Amino acid sequence: MQNGHLSALENKHAKLESQIAYEANRPSPDDVRLHALKKQKLAVKDELSSAQSHSVQAHSVQAHSVQAN
Repeated sequence: MQNGHLSALENKHAKLESQIAYEANRPSPDDVRLHALKKQKLAVKDELSSAQSHSVQAHSVQAHSVQAN
């Protein structure tokens, strides 16, 4: 389930990145929308980083318990 969550976050991050690029390249970019999209992207990046960290920790604990047995 964790991999599905990571994939969903990565997809959301990529979609926001695409929306930011589209908005920034419009003839008259909406600065408020750009700011909101960038803020969302940063929040997703933070969540992704946290989820990856928890995934690595869980994997490390699992590997350690297998080695102990």
